[in-house]
Amino acid sequence: MNTRLLFAIERAAEIHAGQMRKGTATPYVSHLFAVATLLEGESDTTRIAALLHDSVEDQSVDPAVLEEEFGHEVRTLVSMVSKDQSLPTWQARAEDYLERMDDASQEALKIIAADKVHNLLCTLRDRDAGEAVWERFRSGYEGQCWWYQSVLAKLEARLDHPLVLQLRALVDKL
Repeated sequence: MNTRLLFAIERAAEIHAGQMRKGTATPYVSHLFAVATLLEGESDTTRIAALLHDSVEDQSVDPAVLEEEFGHEVRTLVSMVSKDQSLPTWQARAEDYLERMDDASQEALKIIAADKVHNLLCTLRDRDAGEAVWERFRSGYEGQCWWYQSVLAKLEARLDHPLVLQLRALVDKL
């Protein structure tokens, strides 16, 4: 493991310290490590962006800081996979994200696929404990179905990667 990737692991843990996954006692950083692990074999830059993919959206990290610490390409990838928090509603943010996927790079699409695979794996696992899992999401069950189906459609149209097949199986299970 190179020092740049190690630094990204440390920064992700620092940025998300104390943050938990929605409705759980699971440290949020486990999600970031899982997403980066799903991208094993991809470039270090892609995996670093995967580790930091929620830092701007969830923790309001200044993208300029990411660029200073990890370079322009990491900043660009993180920006491509972040929802625009300035938009007023979950639906508006989701629709904007989906629209931006049309112009996202292949590396960004891989991060999106890995992120959605891990999120849906966790949600489906937690659903086994009861339907209350949908209360974690502003959009509820129907909104989550729409969201994952919409993201999957964009990925199937633009990305040829095993993660897309894995996401298809998970969406079918949803």
